[in-house]
Amino acid sequence: MTEGRRPDKLTQFGILAKHWSPGRVKTRLADFCGEQRAAQLHRAFLESTLCRFASVAERHVLCFTPEQTRADFEEISGGHWKLLAQVSGDLGERIASYFQEAFASGSERVVLVGADAPSLPIASVTAAFRALEQHDLAFVPSEDGGYCLIGATRPVEPVTTNIRWGSESVWEQTREKFSTLNWSAKILPSWYDIDHEKDLLRLMNELALIRNDSKDGHDAEDANLDWLRGQIHEICKGLSVGHPKD
Repeated sequence: MTEGRRPDKLTQFGILAKHWSPGRVKTRLADFCGEQRAAQLHRAFLESTLCRFASVAERHVLCFTPEQTRADFEEISGGHWKLLAQVSGDLGERIASYFQEAFASGSERVVLVGADAPSLPIASVTAAFRALEQHDLAFVPSEDGGYCLIGATRPVEPVTTNIRWGSESVWEQTREKFSTLNWSAKILPSWYDIDHEKDLLRLMNELALIRNDSKDGHDAEDANLDWLRGQIHEICKGLSVGHPKD
């Protein structure tokens, strides 16, 4: 751990995202709902994530792939996010490249998420930035054995290389790496990704509860999640998966 970090160090928040081309995203979810619906869900998750986290840092970066779809990402981000094409390589190399570019451009407390956990609490991101005032790393582990969020104050290549990505031991491998390096890390409460039908049903039920609990004066985050609820309901219309309660 580096002592005496200044809380005013420049913050950057990023989203790592693939284009919503059918057959190229949410392939496990597509086994349930089909490639077209899975792609539509992926786009809805990304749109919601872009909206919800648009004000959490001083810099906002949408790290996208593939490069030839830049125009689509410019449109979906509404000009509010800096676009950065992902480098080639495995997930660990792409994560490491994002952090390397962030530090090279002057950012000092840097956080990255994907679009697979659309209901990740804003409070988790805020807590990650706060943790980076005192720690080298911050994580939100995911319940499937990976992680939903990684934050850092230093290049992360030693932590993200030579990982068996896609396995259920990603988090275990990552934890072993930063422990061996003697890097300090804040481990925040876990969250969940949307990869399977059961995850989608869980998200739908969660969004229904948020809607039912919201009062007339509900905040922008609740409004965005209610928008996401409506999108999922429309996309999944006609499927046997449970629908949000009205």
